[in-house]
Amino acid sequence: MKKWTRKQTADVVMGIILQILFFIPWMNCEGKRYTMHGYLVKVLLNNDYVETYDKFFYPNLQEIQKYTRPIATVFLLVILFLIIVQIIESVHLYMSCQGEKFPQIQEVIWIMIMIAAFLLSNLSYNEKTMKTYVSSSSYIYVFLILIIEGIWIFIGRWTELWDEQEAEHEIQIRKKEQEVLELKVEILEARYQGMLKGHKVVHDMKNHLLALKKYDQERDWKGLHKYLDELSDEMLEPDFSIWTGNKILDMILNQKKKEAKEAGILMHIQTEGVTKLPFTDREIVSLFGNLLDNAREACEKIKDEKRWIYIKMIKRNSLLYIAVENSVPRNLVSESGQWISDKKEPELHGYGMQNIRDIVEKYEGDFSCDVDHKHFIASISIYDM
Repeated sequence: MKKWTRKQTADVVMGIILQILFFIPWMNCEGKRYTMHGYLVKVLLNNDYVETYDKFFYPNLQEIQKYTRPIATVFLLVILFLIIVQIIESVHLYMSCQGEKFPQIQEVIWIMIMIAAFLLSNLSYNEKTMKTYVSSSSYIYVFLILIIEGIWIFIGRWTELWDEQEAEHEIQIRKKEQEVLELKVEILEARYQGMLKGHKVVHDMKNHLLALKKYDQERDWKGLHKYLDELSDEMLEPDFSIWTGNKILDMILNQKKKEAKEAGILMHIQTEGVTKLPFTDREIVSLFGNLLDNAREACEKIKDEKRWIYIKMIKRNSLLYIAVENSVPRNLVSESGQWISDKKEPELHGYGMQNIRDIVEKYEGDFSCDVDHKHFIASISIYDM
């Protein structure tokens, strides 16, 4: 069974509340309580809506029909309109339970109810008698429906936005998971290619030794060093240069260091006492992926200065401290020291930072960012109990 969204849950709860309100017997006639549906039935049975209105609300006043006819007409129209609203909202409730989307017409309904309340208020007053011919219970009932409908609209829009943000959050997480899978494939392919290179070099080792002996006999030291450098590059497998003890973290750090090197960015990583992290593999990918992507993208905007990223991970007793520091372009830091984002899609940057905060908060840690005219630093502190 598909999990309900917050919007769906809100629609069902508010729909039930509104339906309960529609069935409240708030009118009294001859010692009996009636709902708005009962009032409509009474009108049909009596075949006189003005007389029915007077019996319900002014049973003890004589010759009042000439004063209540206008408001009785409006009141009957309001009751008919509210019954139509109930039918519409019943369909809304049913579609919400089924997980189907309902047309966005609640704002129109709310405005129509507001107009109905306005008509009741303004047409109930008679200038000749200087009296109001609408009961307070009618006002209260209509305004309760108006308030409930308004709250429903507000909660519906808020939960819908919440669901959209969560969906975007999930997309970002899935994207990071996909990056991990692609990274694993890339590493396996690189290792396989390294194995092939090593096999080829071993197979040609006799020829390489003859070439080295020739350089030695001719005392061509420059040529010998060049040949050895080329042979070393060919023999050495492009394997990991960073080892933390966590396979997923190692893959992320080595891949990000490779990307930084290709972009001309110096990346230095310092780890101390980090043998185990409290995060899941997916959280490691999201956390370090977002931190390092943000740092690299900031460095790539620097044109004429040194570009660097410094990563520090320290575990002391139960405290895990992670810091990612990077150089920043001067034109993206204001005089007050605030970071000015120039991303084409700033909302994605926001989701990335939110992912980091969500993970840190899950483990009751602290996440902070600081920036000055030279560098940006994001730091995380978590007590790993």
